[in-house]
Amino acid sequence: MFKAIHIPTKAKRAIAASIVGLSLAGGVVYASDDTDDHMSGEVPSAVSDALEAAGYTVKRVEMEDGLYEAYAMRDGNRYEVMLDHAGNIVEVEEE
Repeated sequence: MFKAIHIPTKAKRAIAASIVGLSLAGGVVYASDDTDDHMSGEVPSAVSDALEAAGYTVKRVEMEDGLYEAYAMRDGNRYEVMLDHAGNIVEVEEE
């Protein structure tokens, strides 16, 4: 039915190395995409200070259209607060 094909050892090693390399590269790309989407990095202190000064408890901060979008609580209500890089509140929307 099937005939075995002889593959030289060097070719086997090259194929194995390529598979491992591509697998690792895919993991790195996935990890960097995940970080960018959820903004798990640091938020400027001006942004967090402005939210705290306004009485908000911050749950999550993301970047949207060049602004920081904070999902926050205040007085038992949920809000989306948009801020610029300097910490100026641009827009507030109650959810």
